[in-house]
Amino acid sequence: MEIENQVKNQIGIVVGYPGASILNDWQLKNPPLNYASQDFTFLAKRLRKIVKEQNPEQTILKKEISGSSLNVEKIIKLVKERINVQG
Repeated sequence: MEIENQVKNQIGIVVGYPGASILNDWQLKNPPLNYASQDFTFLAKRLRKIVKEQNPEQTILKKEISGSSLNVEKIIKLVKERINVQG
């Protein structure tokens, strides 16, 4: 749950939205988040920091998180996979 909260907080910070209010099924490119291309760049840097703190050999790239059908839940799953967290 800690990783999930960290990821949601980072997603929210980029667009000025409270992380605690973000739902897992929200798509980043759609309302209320409305991510633009540059937002994905900032998010990738923030998520990369979370991953590197837990598993320095892994990373996250912008192209991995900027897909049109990507939602919050899939971003959380990707981060957990990279740091090798179960659940």
